[in-house]
Amino acid sequence: MFCAQGRTFYLSDGGHFENLGLYEMVLRRCHCILVVDAGCDPHGTFEDLGNAVRKIRIDLGIDIEIDLDQLRRQPGGTTSGRHYTVGMIRYDTVDANAAAGTLLYLKASLTGDEPSDVQDYAARHPVFPHEPTSDQFFDEAQFESYRRLGEHVAWEVLSPALQRGEQDFSTLCQELHAPRGSTSRGGKEASPEKTTAPS
Repeated sequence: MFCAQGRTFYLSDGGHFENLGLYEMVLRRCHCILVVDAGCDPHGTFEDLGNAVRKIRIDLGIDIEIDLDQLRRQPGGTTSGRHYTVGMIRYDTVDANAAAGTLLYLKASLTGDEPSDVQDYAARHPVFPHEPTSDQFFDEAQFESYRRLGEHVAWEVLSPALQRGEQDFSTLCQELHAPRGSTSRGGKEASPEKTTAPS
């Protein structure tokens, strides 16, 4: 942001308004949106997603239907059922002749099938993968554990389509939405099959 009369720019990562970049994508009516939520969320409240969905509904009149149940940690545990979910962006309720959009939402999370070194780091650092972002000085093990977890999550979600040679993101969204359980107005989805990432 900048002032036409000024000589300076205000550069921000967006966290003061909406941390995921979802608002601007919906504003532009993107129909297939991939969001990776790696924000610090130790209590599993999905604050960044909730903030984005709320602002989009208030400002743009567009609802986002998304079921987060499989992403929530099991009571008293550290793991969740899966790393991602697929939601529906209801452009069709506000724009004439528009189709609903697809939101592919990936969450930094543990399901118990992570590589052994990531599980080791998690066992020794119970807050992982939600250590506070105020820590700006990761050591080697910390950096590699986050990097490897991100690779694992992305591979598990995207590899079935990639292995079929599908490179078009729009078709990829449709593939993830259909065989793994499309999100209906009721918001329920079928559980996906697990896919093992390469070593």
